[in-house]
Amino acid sequence: MLVYLIENGRLFLYTQKSGTPVYLPWPPVVLEALSKLPPDQEHYFWSGQSTPKAVVGDWQRTFRKLFAIAGLKGHPHMFRNTFAISLLEKGVSIETVSVLLSHRNIRVTQARYNAWVKSRQELLESAVMKTW
Repeated sequence: MLVYLIENGRLFLYTQKSGTPVYLPWPPVVLEALSKLPPDQEHYFWSGQSTPKAVVGDWQRTFRKLFAIAGLKGHPHMFRNTFAISLLEKGVSIETVSVLLSHRNIRVTQARYNAWVKSRQELLESAVMKTW
C-alpha cells in the first residue's frame, strides 16, 4: 500500500513494502499545474469514488492508449525505471536510489540497475584504460 501527501512542495511517500518514509521535491512547474485544480478536490487523479484496484485498471488502460497514440511499446512502470536510471546516470548513489524506489533490500536495486551506476562505469572504464 502506498500512502502519499503533497506538503511544502514535496511528495511524502510511505510504502508498507519497505516501511521507509520518503519526501520527494516536485518541480515548480508540476506544483503550479496542480494548484490550478479545483480547491475542493480531495484527490488529484482520482475521484475517490471507486476502489484503488479500479483506479489502477483505468490508468493502465489510459497509458496503453497514450503509448499506442505515441507509437511506443511499454507500460507505466517504464517511468519508474527512467527515474532510477536518470538518478544513477547523474551520480546519485545506488543506496539512495534503492530508498527512493522503496526496495526492501539494496540487492534488488543492484540486480536491476547496477549497469547504470555512474561511478561503477567510470571505475570499469578506468580499469580498462590502465591496460593500454
